Amino acid sequence: MLGIFTKMFHLLEALCCQLDLELASHTTDFDSSNFSTYSQALQRLPLLQADLETAQHSQKVFQEVATYVALVHGEENPLAVDLLKQSAAKKKSVKALEAEVAKCTATVKRGYSEKEGPFVKCLDNALQSFGVQRQQYFGGAFIGNHVHKALKVPNIQTLCTSISKMAQEKLPHRSGEVAGQVSKFITAFSLYGKCHNICDQNFIDEAQACALDQVRKQSSVYM
Repeated sequence: MLGIFTKMFHLLEALCCQLDLELASHTTDFDSSNFSTYSQALQRLPLLQADLETAQHSQKVFQEVATYVALVHGEENPLAVDLLKQSAAKKKSVKALEAEVAKCTATVKRGYSEKEGPFVKCLDNALQSFGVQRQQYFGGAFIGNHVHKALKVPNIQTLCTSISKMAQEKLPHRSGEVAGQVSKFITAFSLYGKCHNICDQNFIDEAQACALDQVRKQSSVYM
């Protein structure tokens, strides 16, 4: 039973990771310095790449014109000298931009710890609010008692709606879609909670067996 709950929670956590990535492309205002650094690099990279492309083209044009003027009028021609100086300056700018692009690219490739994303942190805060603390030294695993707490109806609501509330605040344009996804998780966790309560009994009578089968049929849409 613990394994099933963990798999369901990981699906919910995966949704949070997707929302964190989307959020990273919109803002850089985060508590986590690593996530903020990643977000800044993610947003800066396309701008720097565009600037680099423009600078490379400009430097190439200046170099070609300077070379032509020097060949026609001589290297000591004032216009040729000025163009060569500008070409050299632009080449220096190109190198600086190339370094910035490489640095930003490395930061984006390095990524960030999923635990630092605002939506994932929000999920952990919700767990802690009703006394569930994941085992940090075992990959954030749950223990048996966690399932009993987390599958209580009020706690399911607290856990899942923490995501939709965060979406309303951070991603208002996606809040409706996120609320729909959260609603499905609430239903899935609630159905599993009923199943868990029945299976946790020492003896299952015929009525409970029928109820369990009904829950199984209702849950099949989420499998």
